[in-house]
Amino acid sequence: MKKNLLIALLAAASPLAAQAADNYAGISAGRTDHELSVGNLSVDDKGQGVKLFAGHQFDPMFGIEGGLAFLGEGKVGTLSAKPRALYVAATGNWPLSSQFSLTAKAGVTHNRTEFTYTGGSDNDSANSVMLGFGAVFKINANVSLVAEYENFGKVAKDDDVTLRSSMLSAGVRFNF
Repeated sequence: MKKNLLIALLAAASPLAAQAADNYAGISAGRTDHELSVGNLSVDDKGQGVKLFAGHQFDPMFGIEGGLAFLGEGKVGTLSAKPRALYVAATGNWPLSSQFSLTAKAGVTHNRTEFTYTGGSDNDSANSVMLGFGAVFKINANVSLVAEYENFGKVAKDDDVTLRSSMLSAGVRFNF
């Protein structure tokens, strides 16, 4: 009886174990690019950013991912902007070999930007479209290296100030 119960438990748990390997979480860091426009003045500025993310692969080709990206700081004169983006995106995966694949994503972001300037500060929220592409190198069944470019679109628009942000990053992804 105990042997049959153990076999039944293992049989019931095997689909859950197979499904669990389709989930992942990770962290990436890299270079951010900010295009900050104030009136007719437009300036590009670089910074460093970090992103925490998690997702689920529905099958080998399609999935969903969500994350939080801290996109560093962009400056024009005494105006400083620090954006962050909370996003959800559909993902596509194109395996080129058993270890290497190309990826793409398209989704939406909810952005929050803190502006500081001489004499004060302000916060702005905006929603935008997010697009990205990259590559994944699978080290083993549980760990992968990722490299991505993500464009978070217009992360802030406040009166005559507009901020667009993107990030080129590398990181690690853990499958579970």
